[in-house]
Amino acid sequence: MGWVGLARGQVSCACLLLGGSSGLLCVVVSAYQWRALLLAQGRRLDLAELIRLYLIGLAFSHCLPLGIGSDAIKTLYSGRVLGSYPLAAATLALARLLGLLALSLLLGGVLCVWRQLLPAPLGTVAATASLMVTLALACLLVITRLTSRRQWPAWLAKTGGLSYSPYGKGVAAMQAALATLAARPSSFLSSLGFSLCFWIVAALNYYSYGLALDIHLPLPCYLVAIPLVALAAALPLSLFNGLGIREGTLVAILALYHVPVSKALFLAACVDAQGVLLALGGWLAYVLQRREGK
Repeated sequence: MGWVGLARGQVSCACLLLGGSSGLLCVVVSAYQWRALLLAQGRRLDLAELIRLYLIGLAFSHCLPLGIGSDAIKTLYSGRVLGSYPLAAATLALARLLGLLALSLLLGGVLCVWRQLLPAPLGTVAATASLMVTLALACLLVITRLTSRRQWPAWLAKTGGLSYSPYGKGVAAMQAALATLAARPSSFLSSLGFSLCFWIVAALNYYSYGLALDIHLPLPCYLVAIPLVALAAALPLSLFNGLGIREGTLVAILALYHVPVSKALFLAACVDAQGVLLALGGWLAYVLQRREGK
């Protein structure tokens, strides 16, 4: 029994190490996706700088309501480096949209290949979410392409059109980025690939912690559960970065596989603790940056 207990402890430590490593890999993959989007628009930022900005944004997202800190800080600092805040905001919006598209493609792929591993309610919810996200993104691109060809009235063009105010510049930059995506989707394939990798690594993150907690579910189950948890957490129902919504959704999904509530909550707590550690790293990077700025 002593050897069995030791072996189990070693396996659990290995799974925890794999979980932590995949959590860090999520940060790197997300930064690569951001870099690919900038390259598609003819701009470049150093990867280390993008990783630092991601961590700083994550730190602020844990403190500001509705998780708005991440995108706001990324826009602020990347806009300062790029010399264009509207371009930074448009790039981040594109990253979110491509992330949603990758999420939809992942759900559809898992449903096609591993449908038998999913309980009936979960499969139906995943199919509905995938279809709704895909239709919403398709409608957005069609509307953007149509409005990009529209001739603005002479009086609006005379005042500078959408570029007359800072808000208008942001709208114009976003419209230009979406028009580029609609006209040349192939230039954004690398960013879409990184988005797919992000969701796969995020599922591996939960899968590793699950194994450490003796939750033995196939990886495809997490490939469906984690995107659905992320969609639920993105809804403006929680004040602080989806706190409570994310954990409740994960517990509800794992209950379909007869996973005890205590283990499901412990799994969510492990991922939350990982997020707090990454946020602390972001605060450290922020403090160091302020000192260098001074």
